[in-house]
Amino acid sequence: YLHAIKLVPYLGHPYNQLGILFETSRTNQLSTIFYYVRSVACRYNFPLASTNMENFFKKLVDIPLTRYNPSLNNPNSINNLLNNNEPHLNLVVKLSHKDLINLYLQINAIIYYMSKSINALPNSTGTNSQRISSYIELFKTSFKAFVSTPLQREKLDSTQLSQMITILIFLVTQTEVSSFYLSII
Repeated sequence: YLHAIKLVPYLGHPYNQLGILFETSRTNQLSTIFYYVRSVACRYNFPLASTNMENFFKKLVDIPLTRYNPSLNNPNSINNLLNNNEPHLNLVVKLSHKDLINLYLQINAIIYYMSKSINALPNSTGTNSQRISSYIELFKTSFKAFVSTPLQREKLDSTQLSQMITILIFLVTQTEVSSFYLSII
């Protein structure tokens, strides 16, 4: 598939197949979504790639915030995070490299599904808006803590950063909630 991409980089099918390989091997979720995005964004996209991406995102949407930060098991902590009543520094947990990537992908999955179901989009104070805000806030504070540690920072290589940026740009340009997404960031 890598050879096919070198020969015809504008054809989406090999990118989709690489996404499937990463998904079935469960080695790199970021690369899975990256290759699905590449397959959809090609000049001659592969139509099933968007379905594969949607199915993959579906697995990520319902992971609770407490998976990343057990201190949020306390309902008051979640309410404070959602209502922005107190600083979030006490809610920050130093996430592992894998958890940071998973949280990033989950944020994108939630936004993707919010864009697909326009009826589920809240006005300004709905639960989806609050939920995504809390996930993004946890990601922002955890990412800052992650990159401030030299050993952790080395784990996030330039390939992963470029894949994260590619996914972000794709979702912002393709979804109907792009203005909402940018306002939160």
